[in-house]
Amino acid sequence: ENFNKLTNEIFKQMVELSVIHMSQDCGFGYLHVDTWIEYVNASMPSLAVPILNQIALLSETAPGLSINILANDHRAGDPEFTKEMFDKVNGTQLVHLALHDLLFSEGDRHHGNVHIDEDGTLMLIDNDSALGVQYGTNFWGRLRGIDSAFLPGTERHGICSRHKTVRVLDYRCYVEGGKIGLNYPPQLVQCMENIVNSTPEELRLKYLIPRQDQAELLRFRAREMLQLGFEDALASALEDERIKYEYQ
Repeated sequence: ENFNKLTNEIFKQMVELSVIHMSQDCGFGYLHVDTWIEYVNASMPSLAVPILNQIALLSETAPGLSINILANDHRAGDPEFTKEMFDKVNGTQLVHLALHDLLFSEGDRHHGNVHIDEDGTLMLIDNDSALGVQYGTNFWGRLRGIDSAFLPGTERHGICSRHKTVRVLDYRCYVEGGKIGLNYPPQLVQCMENIVNSTPEELRLKYLIPRQDQAELLRFRAREMLQLGFEDALASALEDERIKYEYQ
């Protein structure tokens, strides 16, 4: 009950669970595998602490394989198969991935934590680097900026775009004029309005967000997306990697 006593491991698990809960409200639930909390009592001799007796976050296995593996032809072994798989990807889903990662301030979305199945459906895993968290951030560390393979202008996007076979995984290829603007799905608009109209305390209780400043960041991001449109909100996020806000 006392968020300040969380271990870093539990902190990351709570971020993961928060993102999944928010995704369901915002229309992005289908992008995630089923995840739940369960009590675990097991013996694992390979661990430093061989007896597990704790609450754990469990999830279904993501279908298919990671984009990272598929994009590296020397491992996948068949460049034509790789191209065929990417050609199956649904453009609307790519738009949703970009919306998802900006709203939830994804900090480490590389192609290793995005799976693709034989139908071209994409699935997100390892969402514990959202809400201002990046690799190495602990419960007491400062929040950082966004970084996602699906958000142009971020480091991850630049790195992933070097693979010529995955350049098609860019939302700008699937929206009129290459811009989303304010053309959001109705469920997402309602979700963002609810976020903006809630207090940080209410958001923390509803979505189990670990830290106060993470809830404040969520409200800030939702407000900017509603007021500025997607591209300008993204530009604003990229301009200020120090996560500086002006709250109303």
